[in-house]
Amino acid sequence: MIFFWTLPSMERSRRLDLARRAIADHDDTGAVAILEPLISKRPSDGEAAFLLARAARRCGDREQATRLTALARQGGALNELVDLEEALLRLGTAGPGAGQGFGLDADEAKALLVAARTGHPEAAVIYEALVDLAVRSFAMERAHAFASEWIAVSPDDWLPRVRRGDIRARFSLAADARQDYEAAIALRDDAPGAHAGLGIMLVRQLGDAAAAQPHLREALRTTPEDVPCLTAFAEALVRTSHISEAESILDRALVIRPDDPTGLRLRGLIDLENGFPEDAIVLLEQADRADPGNLETVAALARALALAGRDEAAREASARAVTLRQEAELLDPLIKQVLHEPGDADVRFRIGRALTRMGRLRDAREWLASALAFDPEHAEARRALESLDKTTGPVTDDHR
Repeated sequence: MIFFWTLPSMERSRRLDLARRAIADHDDTGAVAILEPLISKRPSDGEAAFLLARAARRCGDREQATRLTALARQGGALNELVDLEEALLRLGTAGPGAGQGFGLDADEAKALLVAARTGHPEAAVIYEALVDLAVRSFAMERAHAFASEWIAVSPDDWLPRVRRGDIRARFSLAADARQDYEAAIALRDDAPGAHAGLGIMLVRQLGDAAAAQPHLREALRTTPEDVPCLTAFAEALVRTSHISEAESILDRALVIRPDDPTGLRLRGLIDLENGFPEDAIVLLEQADRADPGNLETVAALARALALAGRDEAAREASARAVTLRQEAELLDPLIKQVLHEPGDADVRFRIGRALTRMGRLRDAREWLASALAFDPEHAEARRALESLDKTTGPVTDDHR
């Protein structure tokens, strides 16, 4: 009896307890590993199926989550919880051109938001899903608002602070983003994403390469193949004159992602500083093709071409750099304006037009589509988007 009933029951309880803790701490991959053996042995276990469905949804495996919610209902999981998971699964299929409100104003999304704002016991789960939906839908100002509400209902949770920090960093609100990342680290020293976000922002927005390095080292300790962290770390090392270590880090990054534009640009800059302009040109041209419209890349390419004696090409690159600098100066206040005037379709159109002139066509398409989502009658945005589609083809999920 002990062998056939008590021990399996104890093992089930142990695994369920571990899985609940993992999900509460946002370790969804860990929860999946804990729960899958239970479901494989006993597919009728409704509670295990429900927890695994939630973890799978948060990991992005919608197909598995859908299958598991059905098993959870059949296995006797609480209908209210299963209903919520099914509702959250239905969210998130919209893109920036999917219509007014980016799908966030659909009746079900509105109902979920009302529930979260009126004391629903799963409010934190709802806010997390709404933030993810808003980010995927390119509605960053709403993602910021939802993240702030999520922090209010979950003041001891590190994840909403990381999410809001990421949003703020994207809008160059560096001081505010730094506060969020540091608050997340205070709540959990190894909060996933916090050290990476803080380190990247310190080196690229606040210019403090020395302060960035310990955060990036910590991030790479747990995610050693994170290419944005690797390139940010290399950039911090270059700025603090640790060139040899930076070269080694960049070589690692480019093995993982050979066409990474930041890695190519930094490697080219090192070659340029070491007196090898021709080698630098090869790398910088690759970076320019991978990420058109990057001011730092084009400025470095202009220098490399001049040092290599390619005067005409250097003048052309220098002229491009001047234009990009002017556009960037116009762009920054417009992007920040979106947070204060999220419904202004014309601001979004102007951002898209500036990005188009800079050659950043994928980003431009997102902004133009979002302008049309807010104002389907915006003729200029429609013409600009149609022109982009003729040039490069319509947007796909790979471009988002």
